[in-house]
Amino acid sequence: LAIVSANGEAPIRAALARLGAVERFGAIIGRSTRFPPKPAPDMHREALRLLGVDASCALGIGDSPNDMRAAEAAAMLTIGVLGGEGNEERLFKAGATWVLQDLTVLPALLAL
Repeated sequence: LAIVSANGEAPIRAALARLGAVERFGAIIGRSTRFPPKPAPDMHREALRLLGVDASCALGIGDSPNDMRAAEAAAMLTIGVLGGEGNEERLFKAGATWVLQDLTVLPALLAL
């Protein structure tokens, strides 16, 4: 698993530490001067590189149109989740393959 976020890496790690979940992620890429911001695919490509995963085997899951654009530009399958910056129409328009009401339905989708 990886997190690619427009938030800084330190706050992401702090939140994950509070949840006891830092070690569940093989890559955490936050906003920095190393990579251009989303919708550029650079952060997604770096996460794939760190995980040793080909983009064709990865899912880009996000709640904003820029998440969808970045994941699609990195050649990942895209899944939008409602509740963030994008409604269903905006997420599909930005490249989402599926749009979920929330993440509780993700296991059922993955089982397909």
